[in-house]
Amino acid sequence: MVKEIDKVSHVIPLLRDTAKEWYNAIHPQINKDAAKRRGMKFDPKNELRTWKGFRKRLEDSFGGHSDWHRALREWSQLYMKEGKVDSFIDQLIRLAALLGYSGEFVKDMAPIGMSDLLNTAWSMKTPNPVAYIDYLDRLCQTGHQLEDAFNFRIQVQKEPHSSKGAKSDNRHTSERKGQRKEKKATGPRQQEPRNRAQGFTKPAETEHTKMHRNVPQTLIDKRKRLNQCSRCGQDSHY
Repeated sequence: MVKEIDKVSHVIPLLRDTAKEWYNAIHPQINKDAAKRRGMKFDPKNELRTWKGFRKRLEDSFGGHSDWHRALREWSQLYMKEGKVDSFIDQLIRLAALLGYSGEFVKDMAPIGMSDLLNTAWSMKTPNPVAYIDYLDRLCQTGHQLEDAFNFRIQVQKEPHSSKGAKSDNRHTSERKGQRKEKKATGPRQQEPRNRAQGFTKPAETEHTKMHRNVPQTLIDKRKRLNQCSRCGQDSHY
């Protein structure tokens, strides 16, 4: 029985010129090893790994005259939604192939359509890669770093609230227990002695803590695994 991915593999050697360049850009979405080499997330259920999904994307990218005009309208209105860097880059590749635009044209369009947050982070990563594919890979990695940092902040914000609620419930429970004990007591309630530490001082921050004050630990660990600077994410220094 022929697998869906095998049908796609039979077509790939037949692609030429802009079609081949289009495939090289989406290759990490189809091949797990290619995605790993470029540090991209891999989805084994991606529609491009099926013949139906691959064929539709190929036809959409290299359609007729009416498709060209529709693609031109989409290109002029293309804007990235926050946290959707993979979808944004995928649309860049598809529309560029359909319109016959070169890699340099895509590199000029990308900063215009990307979100404000990604644009700010991308402008700090200079110089940007010259090669078209390397440029998109670095842009994708930067977007994923922002997504990881955003998800981490959301998780941190949720934890204090749940902890605070638990402490509040415990306090109310203790108060009710204390009231019941007071009713049962025959004599005056003795006041518990206070035993609070005096003169406690907060330890001084280390130089590493100061430099990474606004960088989540998960992002620091991920950058170390990718041999990137743990503070800014660049490859040029550590």
